[in-house]
Amino acid sequence: MVAYPQTEVFEMEHKKLPPPQASSCAQGFSLIELLVTLAIAGILLGVATPWFDTLFSKTHMATTVEELYGDIQFGRTAAIRNGGRMHLCKSNDGASCGTDARWHDGWI
Repeated sequence: MVAYPQTEVFEMEHKKLPPPQASSCAQGFSLIELLVTLAIAGILLGVATPWFDTLFSKTHMATTVEELYGDIQFGRTAAIRNGGRMHLCKSNDGASCGTDARWHDGWI
């Protein structure tokens, strides 16, 4: 263990630190910078929103087409296995064919 003279330890403990000096660069954001950033973000969001809407519509359509194709394939397989025919029709309730039903309501 190193022994320091008592006077050095006392002087190091009681030295005053210099006062903090003003920094040349500011910390944080000004209100103008924040408003400009929010305005740019709003404009970008406004431009991107129609693109997302189109993307979701296309994705929904592709999913529906894949579901219909899968159901047709399942019916075909069942018809071949049972030696019968497959019938596909529009349905509102998923239990019976309906004349007033639309394809986007569902099918059986």
